[in-house]
Amino acid sequence: MFIILSPAKRMAAVSRIPPQSRPQFMAQAACLADILKGYAPGPLAAALKTSPALALRAYMDYQDMDLTASGAAALFAYQGLVFSTMRPDDFSADEVDFSQNHLRILSGLYGLLRPLDGILPHRLEMGCRLPEAGDSLYGYWADRLYQALFAAGDTVVNLASVEYARAVTPYLAWNDRMITCEFYTLSRGRYRVMATAAKMARGAMARYAISNRIDRPEGLQGFDSLGYRFSPERSTDQIYRFYQQ
Repeated sequence: MFIILSPAKRMAAVSRIPPQSRPQFMAQAACLADILKGYAPGPLAAALKTSPALALRAYMDYQDMDLTASGAAALFAYQGLVFSTMRPDDFSADEVDFSQNHLRILSGLYGLLRPLDGILPHRLEMGCRLPEAGDSLYGYWADRLYQALFAAGDTVVNLASVEYARAVTPYLAWNDRMITCEFYTLSRGRYRVMATAAKMARGAMARYAISNRIDRPEGLQGFDSLGYRFSPERSTDQIYRFYQQ
């Protein structure tokens, strides 16, 4: 079983545990990095759909980027809400090893990452358009990420955002098993998927799976962190729904 997560925009340049592996799609990442090095800050801000200040930071990162450098281990480099809720800095050595075998992080630049893959600071959302890369990053990556995840017939548990899951879902075959976890919070009298709460729940779910060494999706139904409970009557074979009590 693999669990897939989205990356975070905020990143650290160093990690508690040094990288122990290299990203699978380094050739494709190098091609994208070369394209992005050719962008001036203004066009880069438009391509990344971000502010001039953040685009300048990204510009400097790409100008300095040397993909032969070891960088930081992906699991510890990402600093967003999903990862801060998962708290990988608290993982034992066994938990880090389990995550390396069962957790994958989708990336606009690197494609697909294992937790201990070395990465460098960058900014590139999967939904960005780069004409030099065939316009859409979805088109650039095509079915590579899907093939890497499903080649051995493993079940994939989707804890990624819609934007990143779209890099995989169009290629699903009838016999692939992908389970999406949805987290509902009571808001104004209705249960809704709230963006911030859902990010925290995804991080807590990933931690639950890793800490309990869960390697079958049915084991995730016992998840009860942050007040969530599995709802069997509202779930299907493809969607596990959890409701905050």
